[in-house]
Amino acid sequence: MPLTQPRRHKRKALDHLCVLDLQNGGKPIPCQMADISDGGARLIVFQDTAPFPASITLILSSTGNGPRRWCDVVWRAQREIGVKFARKPV
Repeated sequence: MPLTQPRRHKRKALDHLCVLDLQNGGKPIPCQMADISDGGARLIVFQDTAPFPASITLILSSTGNGPRRWCDVVWRAQREIGVKFARKPV
């Protein structure tokens, strides 16, 4: 029997290009939103995620000019991260 993780929110598969602002003054980092729910998203990142901070800004366009979601990183793999949508930092 396969293991399943209970989820609070239903996920929707996507293939949407976005960028991440690591809030460190560097250039935005391209990523692909693989799925999304009301509570968060799974992002495929085209570089190692180990140095990413605990909080990031997800910009919902590939140009960096779209709506922003403040996020907490809740898990990370080599080239993927799971984020939980958070309130805007004060």
